[in-house]
Amino acid sequence: CDFSGEYRMMLQEKIKDKNLIINSFNGQYLGYIIKDEYYTQDMHEARDQGWMGPYSGRYFTETIVEIIKKMER
Repeated sequence: CDFSGEYRMMLQEKIKDKNLIINSFNGQYLGYIIKDEYYTQDMHEARDQGWMGPYSGRYFTETIVEIIKKMER
């Protein structure tokens, strides 16, 4: 996927002193992953490339946060 850079700041705060690297082209391409509120706007990223639909941004960021928590244990 093309993972929106807008999520980076929130995720970076979760990992504090570690470096965050999201490899978005590992395996199958899923389109653009953007913030949920953008799916109601007439934007190319949501209309033509947001194949996973609304809530995919929330799903992926919540999943990444859970992975970060498990790494800290």
